[in-house]
This record gives sequence, structure tokens and C-alpha cells, in this order.
Amino acid sequence: MIKSEMELCIKRLEKEFVQFLPMDQWSSAVNSGALKLFEVEKELGPLSICYQKIRDYDDLLREIREIQNFEIPWEVLEDATKNYSKKSLEFTMLLFYRKSLLEELRALKNVQNG
Repeated sequence: MIKSEMELCIKRLEKEFVQFLPMDQWSSAVNSGALKLFEVEKELGPLSICYQKIRDYDDLLREIREIQNFEIPWEVLEDATKNYSKKSLEFTMLLFYRKSLLEELRALKNVQNG
């Protein structure tokens, strides 16, 4: 269930344009109480942290998209970080989230496959 959502996040982060990341399956599992069967800190800690980063990424993207309501290529964001402004800081943060989420999601996927 959550594995397919993680794979979709990886695919979206690898695309040319910035996109929102899904977290409906994780939210459903949390809200249904299904995760109460696990020791969250021990068994689901890395996954929980990763989903918090996805939430932060989506929140930041919402703020940016309120200013610019169009698809933004990652390449444009990288160029825009060279300017010193509040917007360039937000772009830098979004690029950081992209890189760290790709690394963490790939690692979690490998653990599940292993």
C-alpha cells in the first residue's frame, strides 16, 4: 500500500517539473489507527520522518505556487537560487527537500525490497 505511494513520490521527484507528492495512503493508515499495531519510533520511525518531510515539501510548494501558479521546471529553481531573496531561499529549501527525499525514499524502498 504505502510502497506504491513511495514509488510514485520517487517518480514525481525525478520528473523535469516540480510536482506535489502524494501522501493519502499514509494519512489513511494514520487516521484509521492501523499504525497503532506498530511501535512507531522503532518500526516506522524512518517512514514517519520521511512522510513529515513530504508534508513540509508540499506545504512549501503550496506557498510558492500561490506566488507563481504554473509548472516550475527544477532547472529554473536551481537558476533562481543564485538571487538573494526570500523566494530564492524557498527554492533552495525545495531543492534540498527534493534531494533528501529522493535519497530517503530510495533507501526505504531498498529496505522493503531486501
